[in-house]
Amino acid sequence: MSQGAPFSAPVFWFVSLLLLAACCQGSDSQERTPVILVPGNGGSQLWAHLNGAESPWYCRRRSPEGRPQQLWLEMSSLLYPAVNCMAYNLVLKTQPESFLTAASTHDNVGVQTFVPGFGIVDTVLWLSNWQTKYTAYYSSIVAHLEEKLNYTKNIDIKAAPYDFRKAPDELGDYFQSLKTLIEDSFHRASGRKVVLVAHSLGGKLMLHFLHSQPQHWKDQYIGHFVAIGGAFGGVTVSLLAMLSGYNLGIPTINPLQFRTVQRSWPSTHYLLPDAILFGSDRPLVKSKRAPPSPPDAVYTTANLSALFAKASFAKGYAEGRARYGELTDVGKPPGVTTTCVFGDGLPTLASIAWPKVGDKVADADEHENGDGTVAASTARLCRDWSAKQAAPVRVTRLAKAQHVAILSDDRLLELVADVVRK
Repeated sequence: MSQGAPFSAPVFWFVSLLLLAACCQGSDSQERTPVILVPGNGGSQLWAHLNGAESPWYCRRRSPEGRPQQLWLEMSSLLYPAVNCMAYNLVLKTQPESFLTAASTHDNVGVQTFVPGFGIVDTVLWLSNWQTKYTAYYSSIVAHLEEKLNYTKNIDIKAAPYDFRKAPDELGDYFQSLKTLIEDSFHRASGRKVVLVAHSLGGKLMLHFLHSQPQHWKDQYIGHFVAIGGAFGGVTVSLLAMLSGYNLGIPTINPLQFRTVQRSWPSTHYLLPDAILFGSDRPLVKSKRAPPSPPDAVYTTANLSALFAKASFAKGYAEGRARYGELTDVGKPPGVTTTCVFGDGLPTLASIAWPKVGDKVADADEHENGDGTVAASTARLCRDWSAKQAAPVRVTRLAKAQHVAILSDDRLLELVADVVRK
């Protein structure tokens, strides 16, 4: 072929195929800002293989044909007496019987739990296997990004579910997987920094994760941290769970029975009210006494040990606080651009009347402003971060936004989309 002569047809098609292959190599790469969703307490699915469980006789003790079963949240398991089976399968044990060991907590006898779908969005779209507006979780945010910004599930929106029963000191493998997911998402997006969107307990876990990363890594890979209803300073409802049990408003769950389960979860201890937010003199529990007994006893973060001594849980509380209470310094900023979003204007548990007798004392509980679970005063922690880091921190309150329903609130959907656009 002489110089300047056109390509012959075979050569042209060969070169074209080479160019096409080079162009499309790694075809799942994308140019949109990658988003990773981190669920909160109860927002991840829990499944289990059962192999000789010692649960009540009417419970399934072995997985049929080796197939796992969904523990959280399979709605039929909330019915009586199946709820007793759920309690057995979800409780955690320690060996030896102490939190103050290097050993992790472990599943009950014959139960092997696992969290499905790391990196996959589908497992965090709904709170249960029943997909209704009442069980919607991240489904609205994902749908909004798909419709408005042309996102694609599991390509540029991914999820990082975890075992929400655990505290950060037992989630080392999870944090390493999350770091890898962030770096992989960054590279697939041609160097676009990742937006972390976390809800409730997930916000506090992500704060812990960001504290563990060097600043140069955060500068390179994290574009924005969006914390929705972040339970950074703990929640009074966690204290209620450990003291009297918390049945999530589900009448088929006996609060005292679920108290045993919740006391065994490190995350319950991790979410107890933190003195940095609640102070040492703010009443958290008021123990009512009938005349002519001595005056009512008042308990704060400073003397909760005395309260749990009366509740026959002195050892468990002391060990839990020693191991989990100071795991995350919530006064230390995340070191990345941050937006904290809180619900506002709903009654939120502030102090507990104890002991409780049925429902007769429930109206003696006191409430404050918040989203129904996390107090609005938690926003102060985020505001304090702005003076401690160079990256901007924004705090947004959404009136009448409930702790979980906020994830389907149009105002939040636009806020997340706006963060992603920028």
